[in-house]
Amino acid sequence: MRYNADIIAMQEVDRKVFKYDLEPTMSQLGYEGNLVTKGEEVAEGLAFFTFKQRFKLLRWEKIIFAEHLPKNPLFSPLWNEVQKNEQLMTRILNRSTTMQVNVVESVEHDEIIVVGNIHMYFHPDADHIRLLHGGMAIIYLEDFVKQLKEQYSTKRVSVIFCGDFNSTPDCGIYKLYTTGEVSKDCIDYQSNKEEAIQEVEFRQGLKLNSACGTPQYTNFTAGFADCLDYIYYDTDSFQISQVVPLPSHEELTENVALPSVVFPSDHVALVCDLKWS
Repeated sequence: MRYNADIIAMQEVDRKVFKYDLEPTMSQLGYEGNLVTKGEEVAEGLAFFTFKQRFKLLRWEKIIFAEHLPKNPLFSPLWNEVQKNEQLMTRILNRSTTMQVNVVESVEHDEIIVVGNIHMYFHPDADHIRLLHGGMAIIYLEDFVKQLKEQYSTKRVSVIFCGDFNSTPDCGIYKLYTTGEVSKDCIDYQSNKEEAIQEVEFRQGLKLNSACGTPQYTNFTAGFADCLDYIYYDTDSFQISQVVPLPSHEELTENVALPSVVFPSDHVALVCDLKWS
């Protein structure tokens, strides 16, 4: 609460914690929000809150990639390629990875923001799965924004996409989001040789950048430490006013790793002020 945030996106939120702790507390403080749990009836998921004095929550959606991939026409070309590798197809269809899409309207301005929230698959050999999910996510968001622009023709519609992407800045997802494309020879596709995919490339037209840059650490445990979390923002609509500094290496290691008596999560919070441009 001391960050004074108008928009809050959280990952790995337990259903009971949301119901009995987060939602009652946040509602008393003037926020409204929702929780979408992951696929396969997993008891945790993605939580989202907006400060009602600044934003009105218009709607939200839950996109389970394993359900959309075989059925949604947006993903037909990708599905055709995934089916060529049975082991890859089985693995990606068994994943519970889910994206939460929230639509908020500014109380003060003629502005609508589509806020995507995601927590991607963590496994070390799954760069290819994450890139496929990342490509699906941005394709879905781009199409979603296009439809909203037709619906709200008098308002500007912008994108913020945040979460735990479990991907470092040298991975294909960061390249796709910040440059607009990733080629079919991306090394991520070879992260598991038996599940390799060769004829997939992604392109997207949203102009995104990482609000907090690429800090050395957003996740810090005893066995792993790197940048995995991002707030991607629409550079056509927003400018960065300021970013809350991240803890130093000394602060993170003072109690060996995260979580600790100082930091309640193994990830540090990314916090930034965006202003309309």
